[in-house]
Amino acid sequence: MMYVGLILTSLKDHPIYSRKEFPNCLPLQNLGKQLSENADHPAFKNFWTETAMELWKIITSADKRVLSCQSYDVIFANFHNFRLGNIKKNWDNLLKELNITNIHELLSNILLQFCLRNLNRKIIKDRNIADLQENNDVNSTPLTPHDHQVINYISGFIPFALVKRFSKVKTTMAAKFVRVLKSWRLNNSNDEHESFVTYARDWVKKQNRGYLFQPNWDLHVFF
Repeated sequence: MMYVGLILTSLKDHPIYSRKEFPNCLPLQNLGKQLSENADHPAFKNFWTETAMELWKIITSADKRVLSCQSYDVIFANFHNFRLGNIKKNWDNLLKELNITNIHELLSNILLQFCLRNLNRKIIKDRNIADLQENNDVNSTPLTPHDHQVINYISGFIPFALVKRFSKVKTTMAAKFVRVLKSWRLNNSNDEHESFVTYARDWVKKQNRGYLFQPNWDLHVFF
């Protein structure tokens, strides 16, 4: 219910629906205010609880998809079908039960779609945050020195290959890329993380025949 209340309240600060020069904006805000005043009504709570449950089913319907872009395709296709289905009839029944009458059909539908769209976004956002936290907890195992050596090797090979490629391109942009890439090389002078890079680059030294890129600390952390 907190989400719905925030969504309805956001109408007054919306970049479009808060503009007084648009004739439908004030009636739309008034409709949102009437709904907010009925937030404790059982019919209001039931409608949005059931709606949130349906949205959750839609959001989790793509859990078996491997790529996130495929997941969102499934989610938004199902969401589109849902918002054009029986939800409109249930919405009209809610307004009647709350004694909110004489509302233009267009305004009623605009507010419904506004609420559905924003509620769907908020649920997806919260779920992504929760999943990220869960993944961080799972992947919090400290890296071994060998892991760091492998990362050090890989993080040095990529800019090395890119420098080699862009050095052959005679353009201003390519020259800028080369300068940035070379700035990632380890400075053989004093490095504040010298004790770390000493053991992390041991494997790179063994493999190096004079050309491998020794990455600095910032690049290593980035990878």
